[in-house]
Amino acid sequence: MKQSAFSTESQHWWCPDLSAYWRLGNVPGTDQVVLQALDSERQFVFSALEGVALRYFSGQFTVSQAQTACQRSEILIAPDFVIVLLQKLITLGILALPEADSCTTPGSTGFTLKAGVTWIEHPDGYWLLRNPHDATFLQLSAVSKTIVEQLEARSPDEVIQQYNLNPASCTSCSDC
Repeated sequence: MKQSAFSTESQHWWCPDLSAYWRLGNVPGTDQVVLQALDSERQFVFSALEGVALRYFSGQFTVSQAQTACQRSEILIAPDFVIVLLQKLITLGILALPEADSCTTPGSTGFTLKAGVTWIEHPDGYWLLRNPHDATFLQLSAVSKTIVEQLEARSPDEVIQQYNLNPASCTSCSDC
């Protein structure tokens, strides 16, 4: 897959959190890393440099932020290194886009909430985002729910601008 398949918006995508389904570890006696599925024997071997980038697939960094961090830690890195790694993860079936061309849809983050995650309205006026697979919940205000829903269709920068958020002060969804 060529980089041209991804729009310039892909720099604003969030690197999804792989830790819910995958564990990253070192391959003993080599400079490689392994990405091991938590629920099966599937595993993939990556270079040490790819391993550095995979550490930023935590749901807390954009593609651009991961690229910048990798460039700080490594002397020789291609300017599209994280995008190429993202494409590789999609090709290997580690990540999936919801639709074939969603990665090129203007303003799209390219990723959606995990399958099975549901919204539950609580009588006290807040929302629960429920993940039945690992029995976790996230409590959100109505405004925070709207923001999360917008992140599935628009870039984080657009959402931050629309809702006049200060990303430096947002430490949790309840702060938004």
